[in-house]
Amino acid sequence: MSEILILRTERCRKSDVIIRFLKEQNIPYKIKYLEKDKEARRLAGKYHILSSPGILAGQTLFNPYEWIENCQVKNPREFGKLLLESLFQ
Repeated sequence: MSEILILRTERCRKSDVIIRFLKEQNIPYKIKYLEKDKEARRLAGKYHILSSPGILAGQTLFNPYEWIENCQVKNPREFGKLLLESLFQ
């Protein structure tokens, strides 16, 4: 199984929302900080991630601006399902 990878900046509030959601759903994840991690910056370049957070599940990139609104995940059930399905592709 792959893992969910959050590519984030240190002060990104959207990252905090995503991480809180993953914790609540007991979905395993890993965080890489763009300011500190060369691999994080390489992946951001590879996937053309231009803002924080970059959310990678397996080889699938999720746009946080499609899933977060008013500091919460818009459709948690659907988002969680898509994240997990992406890990097994």
